[in-house]
Amino acid sequence: LREMHSDPYAKKTGKKILEKVKQEKEKINKSISEHELKDPVIFRASELVTYKKNLHKEGHIAPVPSVQKYLSEIGSRMISGKPMFLHGPTGTGKTSLARYAAQHFTGKRAEMVYCTPQTRESNIWGKQGLRVKEGTSVPETVDIMGPLARAANEGRTIIFDEFTALPKEQMVFLKGPMNAKPGDEINVMGNGVITIKTGFQMIFTANLKSEKNPERQELPPEIAR
Repeated sequence: LREMHSDPYAKKTGKKILEKVKQEKEKINKSISEHELKDPVIFRASELVTYKKNLHKEGHIAPVPSVQKYLSEIGSRMISGKPMFLHGPTGTGKTSLARYAAQHFTGKRAEMVYCTPQTRESNIWGKQGLRVKEGTSVPETVDIMGPLARAANEGRTIIFDEFTALPKEQMVFLKGPMNAKPGDEINVMGNGVITIKTGFQMIFTANLKSEKNPERQELPPEIAR
């Protein structure tokens, strides 16, 4: 689907593959419905065991029907590679859902930025540091990639957790990467110019500013768009 979205030459082949997938899914769903009608108790027990196994594997979330619905919506947005924003009250599983979705759709662990009022650009982009050159006592300058630079360079998802805890000026500098797409070059502070790889995705989670969360920052208009 992502190739079809970005490459017009992939549409013909993609449609054939999707049609085949649709037919196979219809067969599987029909078979599942028959099993459910035949023995609903065993069917339900099997579902619960599956949830238990997945919860043990993931540690935070199980693919119950509500999670599957959210995954479907997230997946459709990940096709375009555009940033997405998950918001809701504390404890509703926003971060767990974002991490699960990243692993589910890309097979790669997401990079994480845990936002606080003290988070700075160097914590996100990266910085320069010193190390001793191997076999000598001579120090050398090295580039240390931050989570955003690594995600763009390796084609991974990056999750900004509790995004509205950032000061507004720290939010605005992310406008550039938000508008970038795979193949674009971006200038990374302390790491030079890197090319964004396919698979790069930005997901933000947060509580919006409200009477219950007055300490949260309002989203600047250019970021909210």
